Amino acid sequence: MLLWEAGRAGLASGQTDTNITDATEPGNLKSIPAFPVMLWLISSSITYLRNWYLGLTSPSPQLLDLPHEILFNICLHLDYQALTNTTQTCKKLRDITSSQYFWKTLCAILESRPGFQQPLFEPDQKKSFDDLQRYTRNMLRIHDGWLGPSSPQFRTRQVKSRFSWDSYELLPGGRWLFGVLTDGRACILDLDAERPVNHVLLATFHPQDLTLSEFNILIKEDNHSSFLVALYKKECWDNESTRICIYQVEQQIEPKIRFRATSLAVIWDCPRGHIRSCVELSERYIIQCCSLLNTDSDHTPVILQLRRYSKDPAVSEKYIEKQLADEGSAKAFLLPNDRLGVITWFSVEIYSIHETSNTAMPDLVLLHRIPADYNPSFSSRPFIGKNGIHLVGVYQDVVSRVVIDHDFAVPPIIKSIGSLKFKPSYSRSHTKFGPLVSVYFQGQNEIDIATYDLSSACFLNFRRSRLNLSDCCNGGQVVTLAGLDDNRGRIVLKLNGGLNFLVMDLI
Repeated sequence: MLLWEAGRAGLASGQTDTNITDATEPGNLKSIPAFPVMLWLISSSITYLRNWYLGLTSPSPQLLDLPHEILFNICLHLDYQALTNTTQTCKKLRDITSSQYFWKTLCAILESRPGFQQPLFEPDQKKSFDDLQRYTRNMLRIHDGWLGPSSPQFRTRQVKSRFSWDSYELLPGGRWLFGVLTDGRACILDLDAERPVNHVLLATFHPQDLTLSEFNILIKEDNHSSFLVALYKKECWDNESTRICIYQVEQQIEPKIRFRATSLAVIWDCPRGHIRSCVELSERYIIQCCSLLNTDSDHTPVILQLRRYSKDPAVSEKYIEKQLADEGSAKAFLLPNDRLGVITWFSVEIYSIHETSNTAMPDLVLLHRIPADYNPSFSSRPFIGKNGIHLVGVYQDVVSRVVIDHDFAVPPIIKSIGSLKFKPSYSRSHTKFGPLVSVYFQGQNEIDIATYDLSSACFLNFRRSRLNLSDCCNGGQVVTLAGLDDNRGRIVLKLNGGLNFLVMDLI
């Protein structure tokens, strides 16, 4: 039985490349081939049964009799506590897990999971072998802290700010909170500082459309020292024109930490009544979904608008529009390989962005449209992994995911993850989605947490739990969610009064 369990553990994630020298490459992060393992198991079992039949005495097959490659693969699939215990009690397994190759492989596996983001504005955390081990162990600890059999446990503290905040979002890494103050200034708050440190970046006020309180952030995959942000206003009434301002925000360390915002483009939108349901940003395009007001129709049609942006206003003035639905709302998101996804109340659609020339606007070519019951206002960003792209959302009381294949020819599919067993509060500020966990604020200082494993095709490990935070608020009141970084193991909540935040770190 021990032999069979060991073999099954070694096969837990399917087949892989036999050339383990390439195992740290994201494309080769699979396990040991099933066929050689099964041959070894069959051969060992036959030998054991033959010796037993002939009356020969021989020890029964043991876990440590397995080939080195299989033991290596088994260790890669141990959870945090099991890996720690095993390496402390077994010399052979400790020898296997003491190599730099093992920790590089395990680190690459964890970083290849859907939705992983490198911390922003953080130095290289894998410079030395000790740094690599510490970084990888912490990733595994947080991963197992969310997905373990018991409810997540947190260490809580309050962080004070000198300003009152209107909107906010946690940047990757969990240390920096970006947002817009109630007076319209964009600001960054250091959540790890001993004293409140607020970095005011810019003012968004303009006499024509006042302040821009909404924003969307783009983190470049190859650059973790800066990010792009699009600031905009959600509502535009009658024949007003309103701006979308795009900035690049960089960190400067010397002589002390500060941030600089550089304007990349200012786009004046069409003077017509509309409500923006989303604005998405890439390094080249800006996309928005709007519900048009004051039209001749009895409905409020939902349109998708795509345009390039540049410091040259003539470039940003050009755009293409497409009507998505007669009413409701929509969410657009950019995908790798020049693709664009759109979710409405009734469908999930995938388009190809087809470039025609440097001067003409690109065409949107429909690749797939599938029917769906989905709430586009309550959906995550795309979580990109080696086996596909996932979006997590909630409709009524069911958590679902949209799975988009990297292959253009494969249509997207929608799968149910699990039921929340409660009616979620349908406010975007009360709901945060991550690749491992989603958090729902329910009022009365209570939050609900749903955890899941998007890297698994079948066993999503879905769990629900509810936390009462009254003892952590020191007489205050949680008013909404401010941020979630499940790779860091951090949830940030806004407390009443507009100044303080409650930071929850996974133990």
